[in-house]
Amino acid sequence: MKTKITFPLIFFLFLGINTFAQQDSTAENQSDEILTVVEVMPEFPGGQAELMRFISKNLIYPFVAMEKGIQGRVIVGFVVRPNGKITDIKIMRGVDSALDAEAMRVIGLLPDWIPGTQEGKAVAVRYHLPITFRLSGDDPKTKNEENQSNSTIRK
Repeated sequence: MKTKITFPLIFFLFLGINTFAQQDSTAENQSDEILTVVEVMPEFPGGQAELMRFISKNLIYPFVAMEKGIQGRVIVGFVVRPNGKITDIKIMRGVDSALDAEAMRVIGLLPDWIPGTQEGKAVAVRYHLPITFRLSGDDPKTKNEENQSNSTIRK
């Protein structure tokens, strides 16, 4: 008779613990929510100009892509956490595997950012950053202008 009463009691006790655990994890997920637009967006220490300087200083054009003349804009997505750390680095739009890998490497080197805030609290924010790989002297716009100016000189 005691075993019949114990089993349902243990079953309901387990069910109750599981329900509380789900509520707690839901509350945690809300605080870990990743936002895309917030009142104050995350910022690289020193601002946008300093971010561009950091990227250009640390970016190494992959030799394989350079040999093949591959260039373009890689868009990298990442999350700036409430503590300013960069996580979840992903290629949102790639150009070439070598350029994509280099863009991810450089983003992984970024120091902690000033986190974004919403309602006065630091929050996780998804951020997209374009990184342009351009070989010098291979800009089609420049080549076209050179060709036009050369044809003008010949006339």
